[in-house]
Amino acid sequence: MASQFHVTSSASATTTLFILVFVASSTTASLYNSSAAINVLNSTNFYGVLMGKENAWIVQFYNSWCGHCIRYAPIFSAFAKDIAGWNKVIAVAVLDCSDLKNLRICRAYDVNSYPTVKLVRAGATRGDTGQDGEALRTLGALRRQVIDFVEGANSSGIPRPPHWPSLNASSANFIAELRGSTERVAIILEKEESYLGREIILDSSGSNTTKAFRVLPSNRALSSELEALGPPGEFATLYVLHKGSHQPQLLAKVSSPIGARRTFRDALDALETTTLPSHVVQTLTPLPSADPARVYQVDLENAVSYVLRQEVPVRTILNSTQLGALKEFVAALVDFFPGSPPTMQFLRQLQDYLEPLESQLRGEDLSDYISSVSSADAVLPDMTEYVGCRGSQPHLRGYPCSLWMLFHSLT
Repeated sequence: MASQFHVTSSASATTTLFILVFVASSTTASLYNSSAAINVLNSTNFYGVLMGKENAWIVQFYNSWCGHCIRYAPIFSAFAKDIAGWNKVIAVAVLDCSDLKNLRICRAYDVNSYPTVKLVRAGATRGDTGQDGEALRTLGALRRQVIDFVEGANSSGIPRPPHWPSLNASSANFIAELRGSTERVAIILEKEESYLGREIILDSSGSNTTKAFRVLPSNRALSSELEALGPPGEFATLYVLHKGSHQPQLLAKVSSPIGARRTFRDALDALETTTLPSHVVQTLTPLPSADPARVYQVDLENAVSYVLRQEVPVRTILNSTQLGALKEFVAALVDFFPGSPPTMQFLRQLQDYLEPLESQLRGEDLSDYISSVSSADAVLPDMTEYVGCRGSQPHLRGYPCSLWMLFHSLT
Protein backbone atom coordinates (compact mmCIF):
# COMPACT_ATOMS: atom_id res chain seq x y z
CA MET A 1 0.00 0.00 0.00
CA ALA A 2 1.28 3.46 -0.85
CA SER A 3 2.37 5.47 2.20
CA GLN A 4 0.15 8.41 3.18
CA PHE A 5 0.34 11.32 5.60
CA HIS A 6 -0.99 14.76 6.49
CA VAL A 7 1.46 17.71 6.46
CA THR A 8 1.26 21.27 7.75
CA SER A 9 4.06 23.84 7.87
CA SER A 10 4.70 27.54 7.29
CA ALA A 11 4.34 28.97 3.78
CA SER A 12 7.37 29.64 1.63
CA ALA A 13 7.32 32.54 -0.84
CA THR A 14 9.97 30.87 -2.99
CA THR A 15 7.54 28.20 -4.13
CA THR A 16 5.25 30.84 -5.61
CA LEU A 17 8.11 32.21 -7.69
CA PHE A 18 8.87 28.74 -8.99
CA ILE A 19 5.28 28.23 -10.09
CA LEU A 20 5.42 31.51 -12.04
CA VAL A 21 8.64 30.54 -13.80
CA PHE A 22 7.91 26.89 -14.58
CA VAL A 23 4.37 26.32 -15.75
CA ALA A 24 2.91 22.88 -15.14
CA SER A 25 2.29 20.33 -17.87
CA SER A 26 2.76 16.62 -18.91
CA THR A 27 3.24 12.72 -19.08
CA THR A 28 1.75 9.31 -19.51
CA ALA A 29 -0.78 9.13 -22.37
CA SER A 30 -0.88 10.67 -25.80
CA LEU A 31 -3.75 12.98 -26.67
CA TYR A 32 -3.56 11.73 -30.26
CA ASN A 33 -3.72 8.42 -32.11
CA SER A 34 -1.67 7.76 -35.25
CA SER A 35 -3.80 7.81 -38.38
CA ALA A 36 -3.63 8.67 -42.05
CA ALA A 37 -4.21 12.29 -41.04
CA ILE A 38 -1.80 12.71 -38.13
CA ASN A 39 1.67 11.34 -37.38
CA VAL A 40 2.43 10.70 -33.70
CA LEU A 41 6.17 11.24 -33.27
CA ASN A 42 8.55 10.03 -30.57
CA SER A 43 12.26 10.02 -29.85
CA THR A 44 12.75 6.94 -32.04
CA ASN A 45 10.97 8.03 -35.21
CA PHE A 46 11.12 11.86 -35.05
CA TYR A 47 14.04 12.57 -37.36
CA GLY A 48 13.32 9.63 -39.66
CA VAL A 49 9.76 10.82 -40.27
CA LEU A 50 10.44 14.56 -40.63
CA MET A 51 13.87 14.94 -42.19
CA GLY A 52 14.65 14.87 -45.91
CA LYS A 53 11.07 14.41 -47.06
CA GLU A 54 9.42 15.92 -50.14
CA ASN A 55 6.58 17.34 -48.05
CA ALA A 56 6.67 20.08 -45.44
CA TRP A 57 5.31 19.59 -41.90
CA ILE A 58 3.24 21.39 -39.32
CA VAL A 59 4.27 19.93 -35.96
CA GLN A 60 2.59 20.54 -32.62
CA PHE A 61 4.73 20.04 -29.51
CA TYR A 62 2.33 19.45 -26.64
CA ASN A 63 2.22 18.26 -23.06
CA SER A 64 -0.43 15.70 -22.17
CA TRP A 65 -1.04 17.21 -18.72
CA CYS A 66 -1.43 20.74 -20.08
CA GLY A 67 -5.01 21.98 -19.87
CA HIS A 68 -4.56 24.18 -22.95
CA CYS A 69 -3.24 21.15 -24.87
CA ILE A 70 -6.15 18.96 -23.80
CA ARG A 71 -8.64 21.61 -24.95
CA TYR A 72 -6.68 22.19 -28.17
CA ALA A 73 -6.48 18.49 -29.12
CA PRO A 74 -9.97 18.31 -30.72
CA ILE A 75 -9.22 21.44 -32.79
CA PHE A 76 -5.85 20.17 -34.00
CA SER A 77 -7.24 16.68 -34.70
CA ALA A 78 -10.06 18.20 -36.75
CA PHE A 79 -7.51 20.34 -38.61
CA ALA A 80 -5.40 17.26 -39.40
CA LYS A 81 -8.45 15.52 -40.90
CA ASP A 82 -9.45 18.70 -42.72
CA ILE A 83 -6.14 18.91 -44.63
CA ALA A 84 -5.41 15.18 -44.88
CA GLY A 85 -5.58 15.53 -48.66
CA TRP A 86 -2.71 18.02 -48.58
CA ASN A 87 -0.17 15.55 -47.19
CA LYS A 88 1.90 15.32 -50.37
CA VAL A 89 2.65 19.00 -49.82
CA ILE A 90 2.35 19.43 -46.05
CA ALA A 91 1.54 16.84 -43.40
CA VAL A 92 0.59 17.04 -39.71
CA ALA A 93 2.53 15.62 -36.77
CA VAL A 94 2.58 15.84 -32.98
CA LEU A 95 5.16 15.17 -30.26
CA ASP A 96 4.41 14.75 -26.55
CA CYS A 97 7.01 16.65 -24.51
CA SER A 98 5.70 15.08 -21.30
CA ASP A 99 7.45 11.85 -22.31
CA LEU A 100 10.93 11.89 -20.80
CA LYS A 101 12.34 10.13 -23.87
CA ASN A 102 11.33 13.13 -26.01
CA LEU A 103 13.03 15.71 -23.77
CA ARG A 104 16.12 16.27 -25.93
CA ILE A 105 14.04 16.91 -29.03
CA CYS A 106 11.72 19.35 -27.26
CA ARG A 107 14.75 21.21 -25.92
CA ALA A 108 16.45 21.25 -29.35
CA TYR A 109 13.31 22.83 -30.81
CA ASP A 110 13.24 25.44 -28.03
CA VAL A 111 9.82 24.40 -26.72
CA ASN A 112 9.15 26.54 -23.65
CA SER A 113 5.35 26.66 -23.64
CA TYR A 114 2.49 24.44 -24.72
CA PRO A 115 1.14 23.94 -27.24
CA THR A 116 4.02 25.05 -29.51
CA VAL A 117 3.64 24.87 -33.29
CA LYS A 118 6.59 24.61 -35.69
CA LEU A 119 6.52 24.63 -39.49
CA VAL A 120 9.26 22.49 -41.05
CA ARG A 121 10.23 22.87 -44.71
CA ALA A 122 10.45 20.03 -47.22
CA GLY A 123 13.92 18.48 -47.37
CA ALA A 124 14.78 19.67 -43.86
CA THR A 125 17.98 18.41 -42.26
CA ARG A 126 18.61 17.49 -38.64
CA GLY A 127 19.81 20.97 -37.70
CA ASP A 128 16.72 22.67 -39.13
CA THR A 129 14.37 23.42 -36.22
CA GLY A 130 11.68 24.98 -38.36
CA GLN A 131 9.76 28.23 -38.35
CA ASP A 132 7.64 29.34 -35.41
CA GLY A 133 3.92 28.97 -36.00
CA GLU A 134 0.84 29.68 -33.91
CA ALA A 135 -1.63 27.34 -32.22
CA LEU A 136 -4.54 29.06 -33.93
CA ARG A 137 -8.05 28.18 -32.79
CA THR A 138 -10.01 27.90 -36.05
CA LEU A 139 -9.57 25.55 -38.99
CA GLY A 140 -9.64 28.44 -41.46
CA ALA A 141 -6.89 30.32 -39.65
CA LEU A 142 -4.76 27.17 -39.44
CA ARG A 143 -5.23 26.51 -43.16
CA ARG A 144 -4.23 30.08 -44.03
CA GLN A 145 -1.12 29.77 -41.84
CA VAL A 146 -0.10 26.61 -43.67
CA ILE A 147 -0.76 28.14 -47.10
CA ASP A 148 1.32 31.22 -46.24
CA PHE A 149 4.16 28.91 -45.16
CA VAL A 150 3.97 26.80 -48.32
CA GLU A 151 3.91 29.93 -50.50
CA GLY A 152 6.88 31.31 -48.57
CA ALA A 153 8.74 28.06 -49.21
CA ASN A 154 7.92 28.36 -52.92
CA SER A 155 9.41 31.86 -53.04
CA SER A 156 12.43 31.14 -50.82
CA GLY A 157 14.74 30.32 -53.71
CA ILE A 158 14.92 26.65 -52.69
CA PRO A 159 13.43 24.56 -55.54
CA ARG A 160 10.08 23.11 -54.52
CA PRO A 161 9.54 19.36 -54.94
CA PRO A 162 8.42 18.65 -58.52
CA HIS A 163 5.06 17.17 -57.47
CA TRP A 164 4.03 20.30 -55.54
CA PRO A 165 1.29 22.25 -57.32
CA SER A 166 1.74 25.95 -57.98
CA LEU A 167 -0.44 28.10 -55.74
CA ASN A 168 0.11 31.14 -57.95
CA ALA A 169 -2.76 32.54 -59.99
CA SER A 170 -2.69 31.28 -63.57
CA SER A 171 -1.15 33.59 -66.15
CA ALA A 172 -2.69 31.68 -69.07
CA ASN A 173 -4.48 33.78 -71.68
CA PHE A 174 -6.89 31.11 -72.86
CA ILE A 175 -8.73 28.21 -71.24
CA ALA A 176 -7.15 25.83 -73.75
CA GLU A 177 -3.74 26.53 -72.17
CA LEU A 178 -4.91 24.89 -68.93
CA ARG A 179 -5.53 21.50 -70.52
CA GLY A 180 -3.44 18.64 -69.21
CA SER A 181 -3.32 14.87 -69.02
CA THR A 182 -5.80 14.57 -66.13
CA GLU A 183 -9.45 13.62 -66.54
CA ARG A 184 -10.59 17.08 -65.56
CA VAL A 185 -9.31 20.56 -64.76
CA ALA A 186 -10.92 22.58 -61.96
CA ILE A 187 -10.74 26.36 -62.43
CA ILE A 188 -11.52 28.74 -59.58
CA LEU A 189 -12.25 32.35 -60.51
CA GLU A 190 -11.88 34.33 -57.30
CA LYS A 191 -11.03 37.65 -55.71
CA GLU A 192 -7.40 38.57 -55.10
CA GLU A 193 -7.60 38.26 -51.29
CA SER A 194 -9.29 34.85 -51.36
CA TYR A 195 -7.57 31.69 -50.09
CA LEU A 196 -10.29 29.46 -51.57
CA GLY A 197 -8.51 28.69 -54.84
CA ARG A 198 -5.31 27.72 -53.05
CA GLU A 199 -7.27 25.48 -50.69
CA ILE A 200 -8.92 23.69 -53.62
CA ILE A 201 -5.54 23.35 -55.37
CA LEU A 202 -4.15 21.65 -52.26
CA ASP A 203 -7.31 19.57 -51.83
CA SER A 204 -6.71 18.26 -55.36
CA SER A 205 -2.95 17.78 -54.96
CA GLY A 206 -3.30 14.08 -54.15
CA SER A 207 -5.70 13.37 -57.01
CA ASN A 208 -4.66 11.57 -60.18
CA THR A 209 -7.76 12.71 -62.03
CA THR A 210 -8.22 16.40 -61.13
CA LYS A 211 -5.82 19.34 -61.38
CA ALA A 212 -6.87 22.76 -60.10
CA PHE A 213 -5.94 26.32 -61.09
CA ARG A 214 -6.93 29.70 -59.72
CA VAL A 215 -7.72 32.73 -61.87
CA LEU A 216 -7.95 36.35 -60.71
CA PRO A 217 -10.10 39.10 -62.26
CA SER A 218 -6.89 40.95 -63.11
CA ASN A 219 -6.30 38.30 -65.79
CA ARG A 220 -8.82 39.97 -68.09
CA ALA A 221 -8.42 37.62 -71.05
CA LEU A 222 -9.02 34.42 -69.12
CA SER A 223 -11.58 35.78 -66.64
CA SER A 224 -13.65 37.26 -69.49
CA GLU A 225 -13.68 33.91 -71.28
CA LEU A 226 -14.94 32.24 -68.08
CA GLU A 227 -17.52 34.91 -67.31
CA ALA A 228 -18.98 34.45 -70.78
CA LEU A 229 -20.19 31.01 -69.63
CA GLY A 230 -22.67 32.62 -67.22
CA PRO A 231 -22.85 35.18 -64.39
CA PRO A 232 -20.06 34.41 -61.88
CA GLY A 233 -20.49 34.23 -58.12
CA GLU A 234 -19.95 37.40 -56.14
CA PHE A 235 -17.06 35.79 -54.21
CA ALA A 236 -15.87 32.87 -56.35
CA THR A 237 -16.91 30.53 -59.16
CA LEU A 238 -15.90 26.94 -59.89
CA TYR A 239 -15.60 25.66 -63.45
CA VAL A 240 -14.64 22.19 -64.67
CA LEU A 241 -13.05 21.38 -68.00
CA HIS A 242 -13.38 17.67 -68.82
CA LYS A 243 -10.80 15.85 -70.90
CA GLY A 244 -11.75 15.98 -74.57
CA SER A 245 -14.14 18.90 -74.03
CA HIS A 246 -13.57 22.31 -75.59
CA GLN A 247 -15.65 24.34 -73.15
CA PRO A 248 -15.67 24.36 -69.33
CA GLN A 249 -18.80 23.70 -67.30
CA LEU A 250 -19.87 26.20 -64.62
CA LEU A 251 -20.12 23.82 -61.65
CA ALA A 252 -20.76 26.04 -58.60
CA LYS A 253 -20.62 29.64 -57.41
CA VAL A 254 -20.63 31.32 -54.00
CA SER A 255 -21.36 34.84 -52.79
CA SER A 256 -19.22 34.75 -49.62
CA PRO A 257 -16.31 32.77 -48.15
CA ILE A 258 -18.58 31.15 -45.54
CA GLY A 259 -19.01 27.51 -46.54
CA ALA A 260 -17.38 28.16 -49.91
CA ARG A 261 -14.76 25.43 -49.65
CA ARG A 262 -17.36 22.86 -48.64
CA THR A 263 -19.59 23.87 -51.57
CA PHE A 264 -16.76 23.53 -54.08
CA ARG A 265 -15.46 20.30 -52.55
CA ASP A 266 -18.93 18.75 -52.60
CA ALA A 267 -19.30 19.71 -56.25
CA LEU A 268 -15.96 18.09 -57.10
CA ASP A 269 -16.68 15.07 -54.90
CA ALA A 270 -19.73 14.39 -57.02
CA LEU A 271 -17.22 13.80 -59.82
CA GLU A 272 -14.56 12.11 -57.75
CA THR A 273 -15.28 10.66 -54.30
CA THR A 274 -12.52 10.24 -51.72
CA THR A 275 -13.10 8.43 -48.45
CA LEU A 276 -10.72 8.96 -45.57
CA PRO A 277 -9.98 6.00 -43.27
CA SER A 278 -11.80 5.83 -39.96
CA HIS A 279 -9.95 6.52 -36.73
CA VAL A 280 -9.08 4.16 -33.93
CA VAL A 281 -11.17 4.59 -30.80
CA GLN A 282 -9.26 3.98 -27.59
CA THR A 283 -11.11 2.04 -24.89
CA LEU A 284 -10.05 2.79 -21.32
CA THR A 285 -10.70 0.59 -18.30
CA PRO A 286 -11.84 2.53 -15.20
CA LEU A 287 -9.34 2.40 -12.32
CA PRO A 288 -10.22 2.13 -8.64
CA SER A 289 -10.33 5.49 -6.87
CA ALA A 290 -8.05 6.53 -4.01
CA ASP A 291 -9.08 8.26 -0.79
CA PRO A 292 -9.41 11.96 -1.79
CA ALA A 293 -8.80 13.09 1.80
CA ARG A 294 -5.25 11.73 1.85
CA VAL A 295 -1.92 12.85 0.40
CA TYR A 296 0.13 10.01 -1.09
CA GLN A 297 3.91 9.91 -0.97
CA VAL A 298 4.18 8.49 -4.48
CA ASP A 299 2.26 11.49 -5.89
CA LEU A 300 4.63 13.95 -4.21
CA GLU A 301 7.69 12.05 -5.44
CA ASN A 302 6.26 12.00 -8.97
CA ALA A 303 5.87 15.79 -8.85
CA VAL A 304 9.49 16.31 -7.76
CA SER A 305 10.78 13.80 -10.30
CA TYR A 306 8.84 15.32 -13.18
CA VAL A 307 9.86 18.91 -12.36
CA LEU A 308 13.55 18.03 -12.13
CA ARG A 309 13.74 15.49 -14.95
CA GLN A 310 11.50 17.16 -17.52
CA GLU A 311 9.82 20.46 -16.69
CA VAL A 312 13.07 22.32 -15.98
CA PRO A 313 15.57 20.57 -18.31
CA VAL A 314 13.30 21.01 -21.36
CA ARG A 315 14.55 24.62 -21.48
CA THR A 316 17.63 25.20 -23.57
CA ILE A 317 18.98 27.80 -21.14
CA LEU A 318 17.80 28.86 -17.68
CA ASN A 319 18.58 32.54 -17.21
CA SER A 320 19.66 34.01 -13.88
CA THR A 321 16.07 34.62 -12.72
CA GLN A 322 14.98 31.09 -13.58
CA LEU A 323 18.13 29.64 -12.05
CA GLY A 324 17.45 31.59 -8.85
CA ALA A 325 13.91 30.23 -8.74
CA LEU A 326 15.22 26.69 -9.20
CA LYS A 327 17.69 27.16 -6.35
CA GLU A 328 14.92 28.40 -4.05
CA PHE A 329 12.66 25.52 -5.05
CA VAL A 330 15.36 22.95 -4.28
CA ALA A 331 16.11 24.72 -0.98
CA ALA A 332 12.42 24.46 -0.05
CA LEU A 333 12.50 20.74 -0.85
CA VAL A 334 15.61 20.25 1.28
CA ASP A 335 13.93 22.04 4.20
CA PHE A 336 10.38 20.72 3.99
CA PHE A 337 9.97 17.73 1.64
CA PRO A 338 9.10 14.52 3.53
CA GLY A 339 11.30 12.29 1.38
CA SER A 340 13.20 9.11 2.14
CA PRO A 341 16.86 9.44 3.25
CA PRO A 342 18.22 8.63 -0.26
CA THR A 343 15.87 11.20 -1.82
CA MET A 344 16.85 13.87 0.68
CA GLN A 345 20.53 13.13 0.08
CA PHE A 346 19.98 13.55 -3.66
CA LEU A 347 18.29 16.92 -3.07
CA ARG A 348 21.16 18.11 -0.87
CA GLN A 349 23.68 17.10 -3.55
CA LEU A 350 21.63 18.90 -6.19
CA GLN A 351 21.58 21.99 -3.97
CA ASP A 352 25.38 21.84 -3.72
CA TYR A 353 25.64 21.48 -7.52
CA LEU A 354 23.45 24.54 -8.13
CA GLU A 355 24.92 26.78 -5.43
CA PRO A 356 28.00 28.12 -7.31
CA LEU A 357 26.06 28.76 -10.52
CA GLU A 358 25.03 32.39 -11.00
CA SER A 359 24.31 33.56 -14.54
CA GLN A 360 22.74 30.59 -16.32
CA LEU A 361 22.35 26.82 -16.53
CA ARG A 362 21.89 24.69 -19.63
CA GLY A 363 18.94 22.31 -19.45
CA GLU A 364 21.08 19.55 -20.93
CA ASP A 365 23.70 20.00 -18.19
CA LEU A 366 21.04 19.61 -15.51
CA SER A 367 19.76 16.43 -17.20
CA ASP A 368 23.28 15.03 -17.37
CA TYR A 369 23.93 15.81 -13.71
CA ILE A 370 20.70 14.18 -12.53
CA SER A 371 21.45 11.09 -14.63
CA SER A 372 24.94 10.85 -13.12
CA VAL A 373 23.69 10.85 -9.52
CA SER A 374 22.33 7.40 -8.80
CA SER A 375 23.39 5.31 -5.84
CA ALA A 376 21.88 3.56 -2.86
CA ASP A 377 22.58 6.66 -0.77
CA ALA A 378 21.31 9.35 -3.16
CA VAL A 379 18.55 8.83 -5.70
CA LEU A 380 15.75 10.78 -7.36
CA PRO A 381 12.73 8.43 -7.47
CA ASP A 382 11.56 7.32 -10.91
CA MET A 383 8.09 8.25 -12.11
CA THR A 384 5.51 5.61 -11.23
CA GLU A 385 1.72 5.28 -11.30
CA TYR A 386 -0.17 8.02 -9.49
CA VAL A 387 -2.45 7.07 -6.60
CA GLY A 388 -4.36 10.05 -5.20
CA CYS A 389 -3.76 12.01 -8.41
CA ARG A 390 -4.71 9.25 -10.80
CA GLY A 391 -7.25 10.53 -13.33
CA SER A 392 -10.17 8.83 -15.03
CA GLN A 393 -8.04 8.87 -18.19
CA PRO A 394 -4.22 8.64 -18.36
CA HIS A 395 -3.75 12.27 -19.46
CA LEU A 396 -6.02 13.76 -16.77
CA ARG A 397 -4.97 15.04 -13.31
CA GLY A 398 -1.60 13.34 -12.73
CA TYR A 399 1.22 15.87 -12.78
CA PRO A 400 -0.75 19.13 -12.26
CA CYS A 401 -2.57 17.50 -9.35
CA SER A 402 0.66 16.18 -7.82
CA LEU A 403 2.37 19.58 -8.17
CA TRP A 404 -0.57 21.21 -6.41
CA MET A 405 -0.35 18.61 -3.63
CA LEU A 406 3.40 19.13 -3.37
CA PHE A 407 3.15 22.87 -2.81
CA HIS A 408 0.33 22.48 -0.32
CA SER A 409 2.45 19.94 1.55
CA LEU A 410 5.51 22.20 1.53
CA THR A 411 3.54 25.17 2.82
